[in-house]
Amino acid sequence: MSERISFLCKSRAAFVFPALVLLALSACQEPIRPAEYRDAFPLTVSKETVALSVLAPPEARGFVGQEAIDFERFVRDYHNRGRQALTIRSAAGKRGSDGAERLRAMLRKAGVPEGDISLVHAGTGNIVTLSFNAFKAKIPECGKFTSKTTPNWTNRRHTNYGCATRRNIGLMVQDPGDLDKAKTVTPADGARAAGKVTGYKAGGAAAGATTTTAQ
Repeated sequence: MSERISFLCKSRAAFVFPALVLLALSACQEPIRPAEYRDAFPLTVSKETVALSVLAPPEARGFVGQEAIDFERFVRDYHNRGRQALTIRSAAGKRGSDGAERLRAMLRKAGVPEGDISLVHAGTGNIVTLSFNAFKAKIPECGKFTSKTTPNWTNRRHTNYGCATRRNIGLMVQDPGDLDKAKTVTPADGARAAGKVTGYKAGGAAAGATTTTAQ
């Protein structure tokens, strides 16, 4: 009986010991790094609401001082990142409606299409809120130098390789939504394109250039 127990113990040890060795070796391995740096440093986008609350300007003039700077920055941000309607939310009643109309005129003058502006009248007070939905990018953090930069037998990329490129793209892109899906573009002007081609065929120095005949 004792010999049988001894045999079973030895058999179990024969299986357990290699398993422990494999477990110890796996713990010593480095975390798996994606071979493609775009996978290692992804650029992800999420939605946010951009809002600006202001007092409706008097009819005689527009914004001045810091309000004018904030309004200009807001409109520029909408031109860059806005993909849906720009909402003007004002108080109900004639006073709120008049203030919203003045702001709509200012937005149109700043280049915002009429069809992109939506008016909402609700609540009370003199504050008018402009808002739109936009995308923002999540930028990867760089500076991870846990592996050697010299050639290695594994032929794996460096831990920080490609990070700066991805980070710069995320910082420079005008509309982070383009990283997810590009905006639809308006059709080209056919008449203008044909005029350019005609200019070249006529021997103009530049596309669409008008040639003159010496008298």
